[in-house]
This record gives sequence, structure tokens and C-alpha cells, in this order.
Amino acid sequence: MRAPETPPSLSQGRGSRSCGLTRELVAARPEMTGKNRINNAMAQDDLEELARRAMRARLRHRQRKAQPLTHKVAYIGCSNSQDAVDGYHCSPGNRNYLWPSYDTQGGSIDKWADASSVYWTRYSAMLRKYGQPKYVWVQLCERAYEGAFNTYDQVKMMIANLKHKSSNAIAVVSGINDYSPNPGLCDLMGTASASSAGNGVYDTELWADQLVADKLVRIRGPYLGPLTARLTLKDGCHPNSAGRLLLGKQLRRVIDVLR
Repeated sequence: MRAPETPPSLSQGRGSRSCGLTRELVAARPEMTGKNRINNAMAQDDLEELARRAMRARLRHRQRKAQPLTHKVAYIGCSNSQDAVDGYHCSPGNRNYLWPSYDTQGGSIDKWADASSVYWTRYSAMLRKYGQPKYVWVQLCERAYEGAFNTYDQVKMMIANLKHKSSNAIAVVSGINDYSPNPGLCDLMGTASASSAGNGVYDTELWADQLVADKLVRIRGPYLGPLTARLTLKDGCHPNSAGRLLLGKQLRRVIDVLR
């Protein structure tokens, strides 16, 4: 497991000004002094959700001013993929290559392996808006809980469905972001050890490597994370504002060098 990186500041650079906890949201919180701090303070996760909505609204406004030849990288994945894409667009100096985020919440491998799922309907809607991409970032998100594990056959079906939708696009594949500790922080990763089958991080990183070895995908994508308790919401799985920026910065290192 890699050592956690220092989370980026939410105030650095032009790219992050529309991200994180905005001044409007901070102003909306009640004054927190004495008992009022305990009784009236908005729950941190609720504040994070308001910040996420405000950030995405501002990012959508900024995307309207995008220059030609941007948005050449699509993506498929889950809620953490969506958050990583938001973090990419918040990363100062990004080249704006990635699509804006869209609803991929709950997008585990089995959902993308189903050609008739709503996730492919949403992907098709993005194609109509932004055109066929040159690249697609694929993040593998396993359902590694409640005894319903995914399989490599489902992963291959997911890639086959992608090729049907975007036959000329070059896939860039990553596993789900790592966690520290893992297992123990995010229960969606299952209870298996970090070095054995049945752990969501271990499985998806292994499958990403296998896709490249089997020549089903051309480019091995970035290793993301690890997310810690400090970088996640209370559920221990989904990144908070600082966590999104961390994932976005890591994603940018690969996305912005694609040509």
C-alpha cells in the first residue's frame, strides 16, 4: 500500500476556486459558538453535499466556455469516478480534456456489464452532447459486499459494451482508488485482506492489469488514493472536498498527457 499523499489545499490556484467549501456555503452556516456550535452546526456531510452541488453548478457554467478539441476523454465508473472527475476539473491548470461529470453513482462492474442498463443510456446522452471521445477512462468498481462479488468475465463484458458504444476510442483502465486502512475504512471493499481475492481494491487492480495483458485495453490508467478517514465522508468510502482534489490531481497526471 502506498503512503497517503498530503491532501491539496482547497484554496490553491484558479482551478480550485469553484470547488470545495465555497464562501457562500460557509456564510450559510450558523454562527458556531458555545452550545450553538453543538446544537446548530450543520452536519459536515450535509455541508459537503451542498458544496458538491454548488461546485458542479459552477463547473457546468465554466464548461460552456470550453475551447474546441477539449472533452476528448470520456469516462465510465461509479460515484468515486464522478468525484475524481470533479476533482480533475478543480485541479488548477488542468487541460479540460475530460468530460464534465455525469451521474455514475452505483456504477459497479455488473451494471456496466449489462448493455441495457441505465448507465449506458446516460453514457449515450453524453455522446450526443460531446461527440465520440478519443479516449475513455474506465474505472472498475467492484460490488465486493453482501456476498455479491463481481468477476473478470463481467469486466470483459463491460469493455465489450464500451467498444460497441465507442468503437474507435482508446480505453485507459484503473481499479478503484485505494484506502488506508484497507480493509477497515470502506465497507464496500469487503472484509478480505488487501492482498487477496474478494477485496475490492485488490480485485479491480488485478483485473485492470489483466485487461492490458490480454490486449483488451491499451493503456493502464492511474493508481488512485489512498483515501483516509481525513479525506472521506463519514461513510469512509466517498471522498470529501479534499479527497476529490487528491483523486483529481492524480488523475490529471495521466489524462493531461494524452494526445
